[in-house]
Formats: sequence, C-alpha cells, structure tokens
Amino acid sequence: ISVIIDEPRATKYINDAKVITVQDLARQTETKISTANSYLQKLLKDGIVERIGGFSGHHLYKSVSGKW
Repeated sequence: ISVIIDEPRATKYINDAKVITVQDLARQTETKISTANSYLQKLLKDGIVERIGGFSGHHLYKSVSGKW
C-alpha cells in the first residue's frame, strides 16, 4: 500500500509554521495522521526538522534550516 502526501503543500506548511505538529500537518495536507507522522519521521531522520518538545507521542517540531 502506498500513500502519497502532497509534498509542495507540506513543504509550504513546514516553512511557514513556527511549530509543527503531526495533527496540523495532517490537516494542512488533507491526509491521515499516520501518513503525516511517517512523513515527519522521514524529515527528522533526514535532519530537515528537529524535535523541540512535547510528550507522549504529541511532539513539537521545527524546521532546522528555516527554508528547504
């Protein structure tokens, strides 16, 4: 099963947001939370975003370089 996320839309949200949450990313890209979470985990692994807080699965992220 393949799930596609609208990357230009996700990139715009990530670049414009001061703080990124999985729930907001899912809402902005009109995808399921699990898809948004997988995408954020990929960005975290690639060093594009960093985890800055949160708890119990409700983490907060921010863009490392500001614009990518």
